[in-house]
Amino acid sequence: MEHTLRRTDREMSAEDSQRLLENGYVGRLGTADPDGWPYVVPKMYALCNGFIYFHGTTARGHTLTTIEANPKVCFEVDQPGPVFPTGTQSQCDTSVSFESVIAFGTCTLVADDAEKIIALKAMMAKYADPAWERPSGWPMLGATAVFRIEVDRMTGKRRPMAVAEPWRHLFPV
Repeated sequence: MEHTLRRTDREMSAEDSQRLLENGYVGRLGTADPDGWPYVVPKMYALCNGFIYFHGTTARGHTLTTIEANPKVCFEVDQPGPVFPTGTQSQCDTSVSFESVIAFGTCTLVADDAEKIIALKAMMAKYADPAWERPSGWPMLGATAVFRIEVDRMTGKRRPMAVAEPWRHLFPV
């Protein structure tokens, strides 16, 4: 199967794609369940040592079931911008500015406690306030599932805001 970006005019550089993936707030994990039904769920995540990590519970749920059935996943991060008029002669002459990255790869459940802790520390560094008082150690480590996505390929796209002349006065630079 060929994997090419259709809108190459909107392609982001590898560096910009990496930056968005590193700094994105929430990602969306895309999987397929054992019957082939798609499943997309938002995840807090961290990029660490070249892998995308996210966590959940070790209790049997939809995420674990889908990954065990098919470890091929995609992971999407986006940064939306304003909706703007395009000036085209169509029923919906609007668009939205955005940046987005889709990473395709293989997802596995991390078994090694040392790697789990590295991933969880990366997520805490990204999301937690350093002033928060936390328990010493990792008392819930055994009940915490940490997943690792090994990225095979990644594409980034952006749509800058381009306001049509008749509406330019509504969108100051």
